[in-house]
Amino acid sequence: MIARAMVRLAAGTLPRGIRSRYREEWLGDLAAAQSQGVRPASVAVGALLFSATLDRDAPHLSGMPLPVLAVRHARRAIALLGVAAVLLFGSWINGQVSPGQSPVVGAIIDGSGALWPALTVLAGVSGLLYLWRAAIISSALARVTAALATAGIAAVGASVIAPALSGPLWLAALVLLIGAGICGLIVWSAAPATAPAVPLELPVATSRRPLRRRTILLLSIGGVIVAAVSLVIPSLMIAGIVVLAIAAAVVGAGWVTRDRVRAPRSAEPRPWWTVAGASLALFALVAIGTLDLLVWSPLAMAPGYSLDAIYAALTPADRTYGIIMALVWTGFWGIVALVYLLVGLASARRPRPGTRRSLVLIAATIAATAIFLQWWAGFSLGNSISDTLPPFSGARTEVSGLLGVIGQLCLSGAILGWVGPRSRSQASATTASSAAPY
Repeated sequence: MIARAMVRLAAGTLPRGIRSRYREEWLGDLAAAQSQGVRPASVAVGALLFSATLDRDAPHLSGMPLPVLAVRHARRAIALLGVAAVLLFGSWINGQVSPGQSPVVGAIIDGSGALWPALTVLAGVSGLLYLWRAAIISSALARVTAALATAGIAAVGASVIAPALSGPLWLAALVLLIGAGICGLIVWSAAPATAPAVPLELPVATSRRPLRRRTILLLSIGGVIVAAVSLVIPSLMIAGIVVLAIAAAVVGAGWVTRDRVRAPRSAEPRPWWTVAGASLALFALVAIGTLDLLVWSPLAMAPGYSLDAIYAALTPADRTYGIIMALVWTGFWGIVALVYLLVGLASARRPRPGTRRSLVLIAATIAATAIFLQWWAGFSLGNSISDTLPPFSGARTEVSGLLGVIGQLCLSGAILGWVGPRSRSQASATTASSAAPY
């Protein structure tokens, strides 16, 4: 029984194209093992060794040429490392939630605090393995990129284990990861323009692609450097945001202005329920976030005071500015949710392959961004309350903590969906239809 389970496990890890054949062959060998005087354990061990040493990147097994396979590994590596970064930040921020009265919400937040570190390590190690798989079958500079990224991530892990050395280790990690990012961008910019599914490549007209790829390369390098330096010099954070916003605008412009062939009406099911559910979730997020900004967070920052007493204790300028900042967040993301609803309804009328997937990923991206920027909307009001009323300190409500967990999950899903490679069936359907983004 144990040998049979080991054989099935070994077969299950093989590429799909040869999985069934080897499973049947190994199970047949097990059935005939005793009659041939062979120990079943030796068959199981042989199957596991074959699976462990098999070159899965061989074109006759993967069904893809090595450059395309390297791109898929690199995209999966970038996605997993991005998820690891999100969860690492979430592990820190989730531990700053003030205790409340809801045992369910508290259990969710506590559970994330226990689960996130393990998932961070799993995603980080998996991402590095895929990065090395891509680098080994790619160029020397790609291998340098993988080495720098590995050293940088190891420095981050060491800073967590040895807090006394966190300063030098974080500085070393910052330098190594900046180097890995720059080398990786150079590798991407030098990749053949005809290779399908190049990471972050714009689907633009071929004649203008080199210029736009160079532009995005320079903007991305500048964004990586300024965003990293802003961690050390916070006054440069606005500059980093501006540079990254320009890069995002160029990416968006390239997407919109690309040469598109209008696809015929497809037989895809219309995703009405996807649009309805995602829109309802976004409007609920805006409503709950507004209540947290204007009601629950002020009460948590000044326990023992009523809401009227809290607002009455503030100066008119602090009170007005804090409320305006919160309502700006409400109005902006309410409009974004409305635009999503309208665009989603228009897209659902004429769905194409990948429409439902794109609608889900766009909604997850919107939710993650709105939740991340909620702290900015409530900073002014929270700072005024903590400076005016005891206990003269900030507080993060359980609702805010729960939204943070949801935002981390949404952002992780969005990174995996946008950056990670699609399955072969999804990629084939999208390419065949020349589909629009959604």
